Amino acid sequence: PRQEVTGYFYTRKLDGKWWFVDPDGYLFWSLGVDGVNRTTPTPTEGREEFFPNLDHLRTEANQAIFREGGIDFRMANHVRKYGNDGHSVANEVNIGRLKSWGINTLGAWSRVDQETRLPYTLIIHPDRQGMGEIAKMVDPFSDEYLSNLRVRLNAISKHNEDPWLLGVFINNELHWNEEFAVPNQVLSAGGDIPARQAMNGFLKERYPDIESLNSAWGSGFESFEEINGMLDEDSPENFRRDMRAFLKFYAEAYYRLTAGEMRKVFPNHLYLGSRLHGRAKTNRPVQEAASKYCDVVSFNIYEHSVSDFETLFDVDKPAIIGEFHFGTASHGVWGTGLRAAYDLDNQRALYERYIRDAARHPSFVGAHWFILYDQLATGRFDGENFRIGVLNVTDVPYRELVEGIENAAAGMYRERGQ
Repeated sequence: PRQEVTGYFYTRKLDGKWWFVDPDGYLFWSLGVDGVNRTTPTPTEGREEFFPNLDHLRTEANQAIFREGGIDFRMANHVRKYGNDGHSVANEVNIGRLKSWGINTLGAWSRVDQETRLPYTLIIHPDRQGMGEIAKMVDPFSDEYLSNLRVRLNAISKHNEDPWLLGVFINNELHWNEEFAVPNQVLSAGGDIPARQAMNGFLKERYPDIESLNSAWGSGFESFEEINGMLDEDSPENFRRDMRAFLKFYAEAYYRLTAGEMRKVFPNHLYLGSRLHGRAKTNRPVQEAASKYCDVVSFNIYEHSVSDFETLFDVDKPAIIGEFHFGTASHGVWGTGLRAAYDLDNQRALYERYIRDAARHPSFVGAHWFILYDQLATGRFDGENFRIGVLNVTDVPYRELVEGIENAAAGMYRERGQ
């Protein structure tokens, strides 16, 4: 059934299931792949003995494969296969491949050209301020986060009027972790960081003076600024209650600020959230905050099935899977990824089941495979070297996985009930 035509993607719930609606008003379920036509070099600096005799690669056509501190052998293979303009040719070939397989979305970290003519997502990574031991966390109370968020959004603002833009992810896999991880780190932080100052203000709103707080917590602090300690299973319930409330306050500050800045630059497009992962998928205060401010709440879900996945939303919102995969260690690269398949046929079967389950789930409006190419055998910037691609490093598709994608694409609207 055709919906309202707006010229841009939006979301709508029909018959109990969430959908994207495309710019022409048609229902759309996003079947995507991450990292399309993006390459990642393997580090060579400090381990040059692993990479002898590379002078033969230093041709005029291959200059782009040599990056600062690393080399991209996948780009070198494109030149070998397609000629001097090999990488550009490979990019065109890949877009044709995706369309023929039934992939309808370029996921995060994909290269986007105006002539691609496929729905796509963007992702930005504002600088993280860190929070004690939680290095991958932003401080939404800091001027540094706000300033860098604005810079990163403005850098991609040229896409604002593009109807092919599905939406924007902001940040990836922040380490919210379990319920008390962030409060514990803020409690242990010095008073000069913005998040700790925000905590002091939050507690002063709840308690008229330090004596009232001490009475509730069974503590003996002389001032709000001297509060310290860590939550554990023996902590007083009032202390735990207040820290749960602070986590929700913190998460809402993050999503409210981020959504507000996103909409200033992209008033026509969807805010796709921060790609919750790991223990954040069961962190209720974070999900509740995300559901209030994100247009679509994103998750990276590395499981064999999502049929029983439960959203913990305060506000009914759609969800999208930003990453999943099943890797094998049978073809040139040793890492099996975050979820393993025992061979290529099993990988195909797991892919088909995952997409079937996601398409049947009332909240999910799409799922994106991570990633288009196998990672290099000698690893990316962090050493990760997974055999998780739809294509290998010599630009050859895995036939079995392609068949799984084609089958899933052919059946996903039927599974969703349309």
